[in-house]
Formats: sequence, structure tokens, C-alpha cells
Amino acid sequence: MPVTAEQTGNYIGYTMGADNIGFPTLYFENGHITQKHEKIDNVGWHPHNNFKLYFTFKKNVPNLVCVRSNVSYNKLTKELDLEIVHNNAHSSISFTKDYISDLIKKYPRFLKKVENHKVKTFLFEFFFFDGENRLALNHASRSSLVKYGDKSKFDMRYGLMYARLICHQSKLAGDVKEKLPEEIRKNIV
Repeated sequence: MPVTAEQTGNYIGYTMGADNIGFPTLYFENGHITQKHEKIDNVGWHPHNNFKLYFTFKKNVPNLVCVRSNVSYNKLTKELDLEIVHNNAHSSISFTKDYISDLIKKYPRFLKKVENHKVKTFLFEFFFFDGENRLALNHASRSSLVKYGDKSKFDMRYGLMYARLICHQSKLAGDVKEKLPEEIRKNIV
């Protein structure tokens, strides 16, 4: 069954690193589609009512707040810079930027991800439980997010028509599909 526009929400943009040139990972309000990955089970639709949360908290988490930031780290000056590229939280962008920056600095595992990442700037996604400032999950991408409509960086070959075509051709990723119980899976595909 193809992934629909209703499931994905608005198109946000794409990431594309050296290992997936020509096959960008497409980001939407409600998840992302990985087109090429060394782990074949990672290819496909990854919705935000995330399967990892199901296994951690033993329940479906339908209202997940997602904050996506392009993060840069200068190893010489040890300065952290981030740009919020997508935020469905109800707080202001500046509060969210400060909160995310403090979160990265506060927890050694996040700072280590930033310091040791292969590329200078990359997309770091943070997922929170709706109505709480409690972090549920985080994900570091392979490269930075190029926002849809950014005239200086966005490659129109990967525009909205391309994104919707890929949605129509995509299915739930294997690593999502195989782990979810049927009652949860049927609500997200």
C-alpha cells in the first residue's frame, strides 16, 4: 500500500550524503522516507508515531512533538551552532533553539554524537511527548536538511512532485513493519 499525502503531511525537505547521492531521504511533517541505505530494512516510510517508542513505552504514541535542527560543531573552538528547520512544538522557535542547544550540551551522549559525526553539519531530530518536555527519542541523520523552497540550496529535481511520486512508490520500512504488532501497524500504514 503506497504512503499517502495524508499520512506524510507537508513536505519539509531532504538530506543527501555521499552514500545516497541521487536518492535523498525525504522529510515530511509526520516522518521520513529513506530511499537508499546500507541496511535494506531501513529503506521505506518511517512514521513519527514511532515504532521505537512502542517498544520502549509499550503503547502507541500518536501525538509526538518533533523538533528538527541542522547542527554544526566547530572542533577547534568547541562552538555549537544550530538552526531549527522544522518545529511542530507549541513553544517559540527561540525557546526551542535554546532548549535543544542546552539539551545537547547537558548530555554527553548527544555532545559525543555531535563531536564525532562524519560531516560538519547534519540534521538532528528530537522527539518529545506532547504536553511534556520529556525527551522520547533522538535521531542523527547522515547530512543536513535542505529545506523545500530554499532557493539558494534546494535542488528542484527533488521538489514536491518528486516527493509525492516517491511516496506513491514507498511502503512502510522493513525495520518498522517486522517489529510492530498488527493492531499498531494498521493505524500507521
